[in-house]
Parts: sequence; C-alpha cells; structure tokens
Amino acid sequence: MKEPRSYQDLREKWVHEDDLLDHRVTWLLLSQTLLFAAYGVCLAAPTDPKFPQKIERLVAVTPVLGIALAVAVSAAIAAAYFAQKSLQCLTLERLSVPGVHNWVGHSSIVVYPVFFVAAWVTVLAA
Repeated sequence: MKEPRSYQDLREKWVHEDDLLDHRVTWLLLSQTLLFAAYGVCLAAPTDPKFPQKIERLVAVTPVLGIALAVAVSAAIAAAYFAQKSLQCLTLERLSVPGVHNWVGHSSIVVYPVFFVAAWVTVLAA
C-alpha cells in the first residue's frame, strides 16, 4: 500500500478511520443492547424444570461476554483513533476540528465502553 502524499490522500484516510470509529461504536452499542436484552429475558423467564441449568449458565456467561466484547471493541476503537492521530501528525493542516469540540466529540468512544464494563461488573457483583 502506498503512503499518502497529498492533503487529499490524508483527508480520505482520515474519513475512512472516522467511518471505522463510527462502525465500531455502533457494534459496541448493538452488541451490548442485545446482551442486556438477553440477560433480562433470562432473568424474567419462568422457572422451567427442563431448562434451569441452561438459563443459569446463560445468566452467568452473559455479563462475562459483555465485558469481553466491550474490551475487544475498545481496542478496535483505540486503533482507529490513534490511526487518525498519526495521520494528523503527517500534515501541517488540521484534519479535525481543533480544541474542545474534538475532545467532546471523541469522549463517547471512551465513555461508552467504560460504562458498559461498569454495568456488567455491577451485574456480576449483585
């Protein structure tokens, strides 16, 4: 793969990494929503003598899976974020919005995984 030379090439790579950030945050939100829904359904399931062990296992595994997914997606989010920062170092022109706007815009990529891990740890502690 060739190295980007022009500002336009750098900008295209920046937009690509920004799209990756968007997709990864979406994956995180979707996966956590589905896991919390599954966990809630399992807790509300009537006690069926045929499946109590399977439901208990699912209730035990779901929070661990939620934490693992949040950590894994966090690593992928961090990779895209740091790729953007390295692209920004290659040009003298700003590729992103300067100042607090950029920080506030990127705060969710840090906050969401932390909140989900905290929620699942709370579920495990209960």
